[in-house]
Amino acid sequence: MCISCDKYEDTWPIFVSLFNRYWPDCSYSKYILANEQSGTISNFNILSVGQDISWSSNLIECLNQIEEEYVLLCLDDLPLMAPVDSRYFKSRFELMKKNSWDNMKLIQKPVSLIGRLISGFTEMAVGDRYRFTAVYSLYKKESLLSLLVRSESAWDFEKNATNRGKEFKSMVIRSKDVFTFNHTIIRGKLTRKGKALYNKESVQTDRGVLDYKQELWYSLKKLRLGLFQVLFSSRLRRRIYSLKN
Repeated sequence: MCISCDKYEDTWPIFVSLFNRYWPDCSYSKYILANEQSGTISNFNILSVGQDISWSSNLIECLNQIEEEYVLLCLDDLPLMAPVDSRYFKSRFELMKKNSWDNMKLIQKPVSLIGRLISGFTEMAVGDRYRFTAVYSLYKKESLLSLLVRSESAWDFEKNATNRGKEFKSMVIRSKDVFTFNHTIIRGKLTRKGKALYNKESVQTDRGVLDYKQELWYSLKKLRLGLFQVLFSSRLRRRIYSLKN
């Protein structure tokens, strides 16, 4: 499921095109979350949830429209950039179902330096930052619904949900990423790589482009977060976050 909204309709053609290019043998149902838009775009069904109340409220309404017991969450501004190995994905998915895990992150972020390795995965602890995210992450649908609070934005969800569902098993992959993507939009503006990608794919958009200073600022913030995750243990990171909050 690609989580989006009508304001980001311009991202759909490139997301769908690259998804189908890099995962052509995907045999699962494919959805785009929208507000008033409906119909299909290529092999994706557009699910209308009505007024754009909040990120979490929209997602709850969308999840209630589908029958699947599991859902892979993706974001509209993170299109695929490398082929997906369907057999590898299926083996990870079967592992999730076999172990009755509630959530499985299929990219090796965030970094977690403690926790034993289980079939190429590490369990994230309650309180770990980004224990639950929407970035190429598999969920049991019922578990995800119990984590969502209607008033929350995507950032609120990632920040607050970590302390919910304390009985849930949230795993992060430690072997090989299943998905590779390009972060094309930050705060409503195209990154410079995103702009280059849109030009390459001949996709038109009226969005502005981050200037060098803005992009450098976001890159430094990302680097700082990465170093923080590598240099400090999961337990210490949780203590620091609790002090900040």
